[in-house]
Amino acid sequence: MFDEYCPGINEEIEGFTDVLGLDKFQAIYYVMSYLKPGCSQMAILYSLRE
Repeated sequence: MFDEYCPGINEEIEGFTDVLGLDKFQAIYYVMSYLKPGCSQMAILYSLRE
């Protein structure tokens, strides 16, 4: 899909991950699973809310 819509992006990703020592699939997963700003997950103990 990248080759069709963004020619050359695969080589850019591969070069970027080579320099950082990452697996290119980890970098792609990170970008594709990035959460929208303002979204958070947390739990608050009842005793801490008062």
